[in-house]
Amino acid sequence: MDDGSVLVAIVVGLAIQYLLIKLAVTDAILTADRKRRQLDGPKP
Repeated sequence: MDDGSVLVAIVVGLAIQYLLIKLAVTDAILTADRKRRQLDGPKP
């Protein structure tokens, strides 16, 4: 592998990590929001 492909591999790896973290955070926020709504009970 030359330097170019190493750089590409690093960038792709970081991008995938970023997307996974973003998905996990979004999922956690949605789950917390859902739980909070259930605790409050249905709003009229």
